[in-house]
Amino acid sequence: MKYAALKFNHLNIGCEIQSIASQRFLPSIDYYIFREQLNGFQSEEKVKLIMSNWFLWKPENFPPSECIDPLLISMHFNPYCRDAVLTTAGIEFFKKYGPVGCRDMSTKKWLDENHIPAYYSSCITSTLIANEQLRAKFPHHYILCVDLPQPTIDYIKQHTDRPVYSFSKNFSPWIESMDRYDVARAVLFMYQNAYCVITTNLHTGIPCLAFGTKVCMIKNIKELEWAGGRFDGMSDFFAWETVGTFQEGAYDFNNPPDNRDAYLRYRDLLVEKCKSFTSFDSNKPTLDDDFDPLHAVLRVISASEQNGANYNNVRRTLYYAGKKDMLKMLLLKTIRQTDMDDITSENYLDMSELFKPRKKIKSYSKRYKIM
Repeated sequence: MKYAALKFNHLNIGCEIQSIASQRFLPSIDYYIFREQLNGFQSEEKVKLIMSNWFLWKPENFPPSECIDPLLISMHFNPYCRDAVLTTAGIEFFKKYGPVGCRDMSTKKWLDENHIPAYYSSCITSTLIANEQLRAKFPHHYILCVDLPQPTIDYIKQHTDRPVYSFSKNFSPWIESMDRYDVARAVLFMYQNAYCVITTNLHTGIPCLAFGTKVCMIKNIKELEWAGGRFDGMSDFFAWETVGTFQEGAYDFNNPPDNRDAYLRYRDLLVEKCKSFTSFDSNKPTLDDDFDPLHAVLRVISASEQNGANYNNVRRTLYYAGKKDMLKMLLLKTIRQTDMDDITSENYLDMSELFKPRKKIKSYSKRYKIM
């Protein structure tokens, strides 16, 4: 039996984090398949693939190839692609390999309305496993902010003596797809070893639950509207605050409360489903004992060759970056004087004063073409 994992060329490093979680249940990885090109995959034998992820920029490429034997679990379907996915072939695919495990109640409701068997599975990132040896080796004393508005970051810095770091889940889509896994593992290291994490992101929040890192979710109205129901069904998983209540002191990040455990019963079912599908569970920490996030990131920056193909991640990023993106970075550096302690302190959702919002989300995939 052969096994495959999903790979990506996209902004959101959360996609790789979901794929890393699924790899716990793969005895080997014989193929990496682009999520947006599943219909074109060819092999001489059936290949098992855990299809837990966000779908889909290119619904015309759905359903997957008949060479793929999928486990439909922890799936979210973007509302903009749903009608296009429900072709005759798409419906037959769901019914053949279902019931469909849905990452959110919004996806389940859509499938229910179209008479496709479905159930709520929650997210596969809840099956990530902390590495306590790494946690002891690198003491977790910092507060981590992920995609927070700058005033909220400033508030945290003004009310704690702990180091405060911030970055965005969005990384250049032009980093070579396999190198993005090193970036994702470095991000997971930051989540695991933080004293606590404050975020607006689903695939920051759930890995923190899995790792036992104390986490607070901030309701970002723009993010929730764009998300298309991705958070539906997870309201009991987190301590939730608005920007207003958070900055009024509703969440004590200097002495954060314990995480809620409502996610655990779904996590245990995910483990059983995935283990049954592949007959394998490494049950090992997600990060290896010798993992060093600095070395991982430096390797990505300096990478120039892989599998005989010449490329350079820095050169690729600069080549493909649009003029507006380049100008945006210049403005952040020179005019806003972005904090040097931050990897990326600015929130892409709050840049309307610099540039007009992009056009409809349907055009997004055209801007960031799959490589």
